[in-house]
Amino acid sequence: MQQLSVDSPTTAADPALTRLAAGWTISLVAFFFTTYALAAWISGLRHNVPSLVFGWEVHIPFLAWTIVPYWSTDLLFVCSPFLFNSRAELDTHCKRLLAVQAISVLIFLLFPLQFTFGRPHTTGLLGWIFLLRTGFDTQFNQAPSLHVGFAVVLWQAYSRHMAGNARWLTRGWIVLMSLATLTTFRHHFIDLPTGLWVGLFCAAILPDGGSPAAGTLSPGSSKWFRIGALYAVGAILFSAAAYRVGSVAWLIIWPVSALFFAAYRRWKSANLRFDGR
Repeated sequence: MQQLSVDSPTTAADPALTRLAAGWTISLVAFFFTTYALAAWISGLRHNVPSLVFGWEVHIPFLAWTIVPYWSTDLLFVCSPFLFNSRAELDTHCKRLLAVQAISVLIFLLFPLQFTFGRPHTTGLLGWIFLLRTGFDTQFNQAPSLHVGFAVVLWQAYSRHMAGNARWLTRGWIVLMSLATLTTFRHHFIDLPTGLWVGLFCAAILPDGGSPAAGTLSPGSSKWFRIGALYAVGAILFSAAAYRVGSVAWLIIWPVSALFFAAYRRWKSANLRFDGR
């Protein structure tokens, strides 16, 4: 039986790698449909699910044609595992997609939000596409936007394996996919930065190479524990401020996550020193 090394590079045509990519794709899609639907169903059982919407959002135009880039996220998602020429890269990418889903669904369950705008009626081919999508999308499962979280991971994957004009066209399309969450009236604005945060967070905790912060820090002394503790205290203070103020102050999650990750890296560096590695 052919063995596929975890770290050995191979070609995209390698049957073993292709089978692994197909297995990852099926697992990710199954996990998505199951958990997304479950979270929406549970939120639908709740009374008075809140929403978080800014007054200026009423001026966001409804652009029916952007349902095409919005829906194309699914295509880029299922194709992305087949981009890679090594198992290490493939596993890291798919773990990021899985982490984005897991974190987002957990937040959907703990802090459900709902979309409040009515969507204009659309006819023709675009209307048919909207109808198909509406059969799956719900008014719940809002923040963080899974589309935007996936977009971060897909941006990194396609950017690495494309070049020239194709790379920039794909990047532009991914940006359009993310903005389409607003212009198709699927999400409120708060869902985009929170989705971006989830995507970046998953990329940070699962860096290329398969181990968090691998090779990014030099071994240090016990001072790293003290420095890390200061970062952690700052993160806790920002979190307390966000909880106290509420509403838009939850955007403070950005510096909170940055401080927590900085604390983790300092503590990781200290562990490297004390373990003698």
